Amino acid sequence: MAFNLPRRTFLHMLMGSAATIGASAPFDNARAAANDTVTIGWPNDVPSWDPNQRFTPDAQPIFKAVFDQPLDQSADLKLIPHLIKSWSLAPDGLSMAVELRDDVTFHNGDKMTTEDFRYTFLERIKSGVKLDTANSWRKVEDIAIESPTKATMKFNAPAPTAPQWMAFLGSYIVPKKYIESDGLETFLKKPVGTGPYRLAEYELNSRIVLERNDKYWGPKAKIARVTIKDPKAEDPLVSRIVQLRYSDPSNLVSIVKTTLSPRSTVVADPRTSQLIINTTEKELDSVLPLIEKLDTATRQVLIEAKLLETSKNPSTIKGIDWSGTLEAQKLAFGNNLQQKPVDDLLSVNRPLASTFPKVMVDTAKGFNPATAFLDADGVSAVLSFLNKDSDTEVVATPRAVTLDNQLATLAVTKAVPIFQITPGSANSPAGATINYTNLGVILFVTPRIAADNNISLKVVPEVSNIDSVDRQFLNGSLNTANIYAIRRIETSVMIPSGNTLVMGGLVNDAKTKSYVKVPVLGDIPFAGILFRKESKVRNKQNLIIFITPTVVDDGDFQASTSGRVFLQNRPTESPEPKETFLDSAKPHDWTKPSH
Repeated sequence: MAFNLPRRTFLHMLMGSAATIGASAPFDNARAAANDTVTIGWPNDVPSWDPNQRFTPDAQPIFKAVFDQPLDQSADLKLIPHLIKSWSLAPDGLSMAVELRDDVTFHNGDKMTTEDFRYTFLERIKSGVKLDTANSWRKVEDIAIESPTKATMKFNAPAPTAPQWMAFLGSYIVPKKYIESDGLETFLKKPVGTGPYRLAEYELNSRIVLERNDKYWGPKAKIARVTIKDPKAEDPLVSRIVQLRYSDPSNLVSIVKTTLSPRSTVVADPRTSQLIINTTEKELDSVLPLIEKLDTATRQVLIEAKLLETSKNPSTIKGIDWSGTLEAQKLAFGNNLQQKPVDDLLSVNRPLASTFPKVMVDTAKGFNPATAFLDADGVSAVLSFLNKDSDTEVVATPRAVTLDNQLATLAVTKAVPIFQITPGSANSPAGATINYTNLGVILFVTPRIAADNNISLKVVPEVSNIDSVDRQFLNGSLNTANIYAIRRIETSVMIPSGNTLVMGGLVNDAKTKSYVKVPVLGDIPFAGILFRKESKVRNKQNLIIFITPTVVDDGDFQASTSGRVFLQNRPTESPEPKETFLDSAKPHDWTKPSH
């Protein structure tokens, strides 16, 4: 819970005593729970995290939360014991005996003693460090330490207001051991005090974050976290690495980015399955629960399929085919029996034709020879009396486990080459490249687990094969290409887990009848059978698909130690059998003794 508080209210809270802070007077218990946070607008930053250095009034409420003064003041300006449990000012004002509490510790765990008291009000000032408190305590000549909790301040002139200065600006006890061991620069970056809050985060002129000191010697503050920031400044960006357990970080990047401001960035690290988020603390608090809800284990689905394809191809052919005699019979008449053209190199007169016989005329004798010849293709007939039948049954039973809403591909195929011819030219020879396509049974299934243990399936079965060959003349040359038969269904269904979906209807039944007949002669009763031919071909194909999706639970998996045992055992190599001269093709080395 966060409260936006006015500045005056925050001043009242932090300027009061430790008891006031612990009680959180401006906040009632209903508004300030033990884990509450407070955010306020504060226009000025601290001049330095050394509380003794400057007497800046606006910084005193913040210093008072992190550090403690020896004495405090009530609302009517009466002095109240604080770190100093008791004090006694000498009548002449030249000395003052003090007794410190023995249960006070700094934020780093060091115990506060009179050594820290002497260091704050004497040694730091004498060392020449520029401190505003040097003017307040210029009369201190020495501080005699009697015990860890008792000391006596000695002044070189009467100091009747010394107790009041203990509750004035800048009079905060700082840790001697921490500053001397780690250095003043470290103290300024990470200040350590004894106050009810410790400094958790700090950005110059932007933000101060105070967290409750649970080991505070006085009443505990009920406000666990106080954020002080400039109202005009943008919220600072903080970085957080989120380890994902199940989700792919690349998938969550786009989802998370939509919930953040444009200044924020989200980077995925696929190697470690982590998200690197750079955003404001407020946005980070809202996006982390979102990531936690999205980063859940994805359920899985077992896909069992059975694809049954039957094919029946009966054919019959009966009769006599006279196409060879009566279809495109070639006749030629002439007196030239030359079997082939004269070689181009033997005569300047090239042959007029290459099909013989042709007419040959001699200018002296006329037709030479005078005898003419008739040339024909002759008589040709094909007798057919045959039946053919072929039955094919293809059964594929693929199984696979896939994640919910992820595509599963079940394929039983073979790679068929496709030749791509590149014609040659004057500068480059002809060439060919080979590509492959998969033909067979391919099943695409995308399951999505729905309510009541139902599964929504998007199913795309595809069965393909080479059906025939197509021949076409292009640019004067014959080109051939395969014709592919593809049967495909695309559908979406909803079925209960463990039930079977049956898909059918992919039936292809092609019937072909052809007749060849000699006119008139083929119509003669009884004898006409000698002059005609009849053929029948049937190609029937049927495809039935059975799909059974089942939701996989964690208990369906069986643990195995085979992988662990394999890693722990060293691989063993079987000994090579000894070769004899009958087994080896190498020449025998006679320089080595034979055994």
